[in-house]
Amino acid sequence: TLRRLLEAARAGSVAALAEMRTMIGLLRAEDAEDGEPLTTPAGLDRLAPLLEAGRASGLRIDVDDRRQPDTALPAAVDLAAYRIVQESLTNAAKHAPGSAVTLRLASGDATLAVELSNALPTSGRRDGSGAGGTGTGLLGLRERAAAVGGRLRAGPDGERWTVRAELPTATAAREAAS
Repeated sequence: TLRRLLEAARAGSVAALAEMRTMIGLLRAEDAEDGEPLTTPAGLDRLAPLLEAGRASGLRIDVDDRRQPDTALPAAVDLAAYRIVQESLTNAAKHAPGSAVTLRLASGDATLAVELSNALPTSGRRDGSGAGGTGTGLLGLRERAAAVGGRLRAGPDGERWTVRAELPTATAAREAAS
């Protein structure tokens, strides 16, 4: 299990580094001719490999995807949603290994809702920080949601730990990203 967690963490780190290089390249478009191909940042279109990695780490993941088909998200919102799912799955694997995780995605006229829940850890604190955590993961998720004009709540919900983000999909997200 530890090996799978470390492999998933490494894969996430490599992907984040590639994404950072892409963003820097896009911001410095005049330097984009250095021969390195640019790729788009990760988004929910790359959800399947993320779920596979979570399952490989021992999580049992159930997905309830109620997003409206053919609805394009602003790139910053798409990336924020992807990273929220990624960090939440990492936290579940770390603090509640082998647990059943429910991922719900839903889109409305102006918002994308992302919700993940899993059983509360059997050890550690009930605030979800558990043993060995730095506490910066949830703060980072809240900041990521706020950066696109959204909000994120995380904490115990009955016998489950729930992370719920509401991200704007319309004008507010575009204004927050600019």
